[in-house]
Amino acid sequence: ADASDVAFRIIPRITVTAPNTAVSWGAGSTRTVSWTHNLGTSEPVDIAFSADGGASWTTVAAAGASTTATTGTASVVLPATPTSAGVIRVSQSSDPVHFDVSDVSLTLAPPTITVTAPNSNVNWTVGSARNITWSHNLGNAERVTIELSRDGGASWEPLAAGVLNSGNTLGTWPWTVSGPT
Repeated sequence: ADASDVAFRIIPRITVTAPNTAVSWGAGSTRTVSWTHNLGTSEPVDIAFSADGGASWTTVAAAGASTTATTGTASVVLPATPTSAGVIRVSQSSDPVHFDVSDVSLTLAPPTITVTAPNSNVNWTVGSARNITWSHNLGNAERVTIELSRDGGASWEPLAAGVLNSGNTLGTWPWTVSGPT
């Protein structure tokens, strides 16, 4: 019999790298899941979400390709039901006993958008360049519609539809201030 001459370590086949902290995301939003692996580029993975800490699972992406031979990312649409006990699982499609689950529970909260500018009594001159800004929990893959009311909310006119959020928690849209239509 022979034994190894040096110590070695057995590493997991897949490790979820994001989300792997206590995050709060909008329920129903599109988010990025990341992982490291030793499966190579040809072995697909499945991504599942559990709203109950791992007791039951819903597949959110099936048979997805890894980005490289050792890493992967995928945009997934999360369930629309709020929870504070959410976890993500990435598993090898052909052999699901090889998987990893995010280390920390995440929260899916009701979707929110809060206008941050203009959000006070301001006077913007017609023709001036201004930014409409907002905070949100929708992620950067969700699109928003921007509307303007000139009569205290009784009626609304569209300014822009399908504006992509500029960040995971913030959004900005440049506007050349217009007069009433």
